[in-house]
Amino acid sequence: ACHSQPAAEVFAACGVPHVVGVRADAKVLDDAAALFARHLYLALVQGNSVRAAFEMGTAALAGTAPSARMLHPAAEAAKFILLPAPPPA
Repeated sequence: ACHSQPAAEVFAACGVPHVVGVRADAKVLDDAAALFARHLYLALVQGNSVRAAFEMGTAALAGTAPSARMLHPAAEAAKFILLPAPPPA
């Protein structure tokens, strides 16, 4: 859901191991959300980790050709977040 970062942060703080959300200051397009979700779930079904599936979903969205319905796919991809954040390398 749009602007779901605050709720995602609460779920992560309560111990939910992986929470996907949308940045608090962002509204995501329906087409972008559908494309992201399609690739995220496909990657999960194929046995990828949640983090890898998230990265595949955002990469697929960012790599989509711009269209009249989605002018800036890379900007749409940047709106999604995965919590908790990974530990520093």
